[in-house]
Amino acid sequence: MADYSELYRNHFTEQMKQSGQYAVDDLSRLEIPADVVNLLSQDMVLQYHIIPVGLEGNRLVLATDTEQTFKMKNKLEGLLGRKVKLLYTSEESLKLGALKYYNIASFKRSGSQHLQNIETDMTPLKGAINTMLQDAARRRASDIHLLPQFRGYRVVFRINGHAYDMTTNHEFTESQMTNVASLIKQMDTSQSADMTRTNMPNEGSFYMTHGGQDIFIRLETLPEGNGVDRLETIVLRLQPQAGRSGNISKRTLDDIGYTEADLNDIKQVLYRNPTGLCIISGPTGSGKTTSLHAAIHYVLDTRQEPLNVIEIAEPIEIYEDEFTQIQIHKADNEGNNLSGEKILEAVLRSDPDIILFNEIRNATDATVATQASNTGHLVFSTVHAGDCIGTILRLLDLDISRTTLLLETKIIMAQRLVATLCPHCRQKHILTKEERKLLTPDEIARCEDKLFEKADSLTAANCQYCNNGLSGRTAVVEYVILNTEIRDILLRNNNFKTIKEVLLHNGFRSMWEKGLDMAMDGRIALSDLIQAVGREEVSKK
Repeated sequence: MADYSELYRNHFTEQMKQSGQYAVDDLSRLEIPADVVNLLSQDMVLQYHIIPVGLEGNRLVLATDTEQTFKMKNKLEGLLGRKVKLLYTSEESLKLGALKYYNIASFKRSGSQHLQNIETDMTPLKGAINTMLQDAARRRASDIHLLPQFRGYRVVFRINGHAYDMTTNHEFTESQMTNVASLIKQMDTSQSADMTRTNMPNEGSFYMTHGGQDIFIRLETLPEGNGVDRLETIVLRLQPQAGRSGNISKRTLDDIGYTEADLNDIKQVLYRNPTGLCIISGPTGSGKTTSLHAAIHYVLDTRQEPLNVIEIAEPIEIYEDEFTQIQIHKADNEGNNLSGEKILEAVLRSDPDIILFNEIRNATDATVATQASNTGHLVFSTVHAGDCIGTILRLLDLDISRTTLLLETKIIMAQRLVATLCPHCRQKHILTKEERKLLTPDEIARCEDKLFEKADSLTAANCQYCNNGLSGRTAVVEYVILNTEIRDILLRNNNFKTIKEVLLHNGFRSMWEKGLDMAMDGRIALSDLIQAVGREEVSKK
């Protein structure tokens, strides 16, 4: 780690000595077997500031001169394919050991300098990254995109579903781009991101605090171009937490944005079904996790019991004090691979009342989920599909018992989040030529003179209520509540037209129809509805 003050180094050294985690003062005095030395390459010694000093059974004992290495223990175990024990030693001791066993004469200049740059020389850059994160939190951005450009990173905030170029507010030059990526990956506390791996995708997560509120941040990086230039596109997703800090309210079904009619239907399904399978679908960022958590809290509130709620997630996005939350952990070694199916099978032996399962991806997931609901549990999960009909077809395509699946499934939902217009500065909207092409004659007649749009940038910036023309986001939802008629049809058919006809016969209304109602009420802009939900080709007859 970098350039400790003498006082801190002495304090940390004493801590390590008292805990039995201190190696000798001079590694060069040890006689380390050649087969142990050969377990690590010279590059790895330089990169991670480690030297192998022995074996305890199958566990490799490593000496390091940086506290940072202790935080990377799991990563090292993954790289080496074995358990690791870490011991602390002095910088001079590590340098002497590296010289004796790896012929590394410039150990400090090569390895320590790299860490020193990250921890000390880059302090202003770390401050700039933190300022960007705090600004995004203040503006309630859901995502930050760092996009490599010729002159440096282009910084984009996504706020209420809209993209805003914030490059002039947060400038990262061309020469800083590689270091920005390294520093952000260093924030990862999940031990998944690798600072040195720039030619492959990385993912990770960490927490930050803004105004006393914890915010969970998911990190994703992608190599830019051919990867040779070591540039990376970075995406950070910000998710404010209620459970960790306790200073904000948990989202309920009532404040997600559902209409009163939709709320009544959804609540009735949850109230009258103590067991079964409830599914929601939608793309990333459509509020699925928030809606599922809100649904579970509704069940907890109505049942008035300390129910055993277990969540299986990848990763855990919303911290919940009332839930037992287990994160899926993938590993090449099957013994260390904690898959969703493995966790779910173990959870069923833990007497759960409610299970929130990350996602039904395949027949194995669907089989375990339906078995869970069939044995007296209420199961919530997601499916990667665009709408309710797509979700149904996806489920019916899985190689599992169609009868069991249909009997256990109680409701299938699909939703999108659409920006809501500020009621104080919104402006009248006249249908464009392109919009008229997407609407039926009846829809055009209904929409005429009833639509609003976001205020122009100057008016919005001067609005004392919003400052940007928008007041948040609302959910546009469609759902299918399975009944006998629908189950009978689905048991015999997976024809798109037939499924759509039976759903319409049972009162199904699509996201488009409900969103159009919201647009005519002035809550959302038609253009935002089109971008979020899309519009099927319609007949003009």
